Amino acid sequence: MKKIFDYSEYDASGNELVRIKRRGNKFIKYDYFDNTVRVSNEKKAMAIYVDSTKEDYFMEYFIEQSNKQHGIEPFVLSEAGKKEEEEYINESKAENEKYLELYKEKFYIDFNSRRYHLNPYTKNGEQPNILNNFLCGCTVHLRCGEGILDFIYADFEKSYEEVSGKAYVVELLKEAGRINRGESSDDAEPEPRKQKVLNKVDEIVEIYHRYVGTIISAKDLCNTSLYSAICPPVFLQEQEEYTAVKEYYHYLTGLQKEYLEMIEFCYDEDFYPEALGEMYPHERFHLYLYLHDKAPTFERKERFSPDSDLIVGDKMPYGSSEDEIDKRIQKFKKKKEAFYKLAEDYNMTPEKVHNIAVLPDFITTQYCAKSIEDLLELEFTKMLEMDIRFRKCKRCGKYFLMKGNYDTVYCDRVEEGKTQSCQKLAALENYKLKNANNEAKKVYDKYYKRYHARVNVRQIKEQEFNQWRYKAITMRDDCNDGKISLQEYIDWNEAYFPNRAKKK
Repeated sequence: MKKIFDYSEYDASGNELVRIKRRGNKFIKYDYFDNTVRVSNEKKAMAIYVDSTKEDYFMEYFIEQSNKQHGIEPFVLSEAGKKEEEEYINESKAENEKYLELYKEKFYIDFNSRRYHLNPYTKNGEQPNILNNFLCGCTVHLRCGEGILDFIYADFEKSYEEVSGKAYVVELLKEAGRINRGESSDDAEPEPRKQKVLNKVDEIVEIYHRYVGTIISAKDLCNTSLYSAICPPVFLQEQEEYTAVKEYYHYLTGLQKEYLEMIEFCYDEDFYPEALGEMYPHERFHLYLYLHDKAPTFERKERFSPDSDLIVGDKMPYGSSEDEIDKRIQKFKKKKEAFYKLAEDYNMTPEKVHNIAVLPDFITTQYCAKSIEDLLELEFTKMLEMDIRFRKCKRCGKYFLMKGNYDTVYCDRVEEGKTQSCQKLAALENYKLKNANNEAKKVYDKYYKRYHARVNVRQIKEQEFNQWRYKAITMRDDCNDGKISLQEYIDWNEAYFPNRAKKK
């Protein structure tokens, strides 16, 4: 078919080029995982269902089918190979456990969904190994805005330096013929198998193998933020790993920069206050899109399911109570013959039709989110819909979520190397600053130390000391408010517990 138009001199805008680049290229794929997101406007929260199909236990069937098509016999490991595989499994489990503990401190991660999804693929009642993605099959719950903050403040540079360094060494070794060349060295790895893709099964298997290789080489970079862990990339070229790592790093930091700029433009109270101060965040976002030559509308894919087991409400069709579910099951069991007749007319298995009907189904509507950009775009626009606000912390300079009507200019984030949040540290600093030149406070502290020392040597009873302390605090505040003079406050303290005459 001939091309209708000639695009040879088409001048793409900067925004078009960015969008095209973020779709991936011959080196990298950004949208491998098939995640879904349910948004609760009432709770102003998101539930992200992480793809449960990107592990060996799920891929076994496709791998077996692909091998049969190409006449590949099942590979039998030697004893040394089995030992090496066991070491790799244990190492991967330990790494995943480390990341799990890290993210469990930040977000609520529901593992019940993992058990449900993996149950059909268990063997002998044992849970299969989760080796590639530590969140595979889980549901991550978070307040709208938390995912964006976690992403824009993730330290990708630190992870990139380590991962890219390893990838660069591997590439140099390949160029030198030390590995993957199958040359003279006895311990050299063989040339990677170049297998023709015959159908969709082969395609699924081949891209899965590339994905496993990506995780092995770049796990630390992928797991630096929640969203990069939920939407890991696939490095498509085995011989160009270093290039793919570099592409991935620029993709991550590019998104970081973009969303940091968007938050500043739409939410920062000190950003062009005269021009933007009276505008709502969604109006500021419209202006941002216009100034950056970006489309003012967003399209996303929604997934509707009438047969979900997820209860997302307390009434049908979205959910039901346990009592109502029990009543429904008992009622439909009595209709067994009616469903058998229905199945017969449709030439279906009677037992299966009846079993499907007995268990209640619920409606769920979820958004598809295959890439990091999908998640960020969904979360940001939902924040605009729900009127959720960011504010810049006056202490650390980072943005934080405003909670309800609680008006504060400090975040509850604990900086690295600190033990207290910005809110607590700022309160202490403000208190010290306020009292630095407070003469009444100095007088109170002086007499507090004097009289407390007398309590310790039993010259003053503790009850008498507490009575003085209560009155002294009240008078200190009166002195600060100008109701009494500083000298009056000093004279009152001096006279409260007169010095006792020394015994001769």
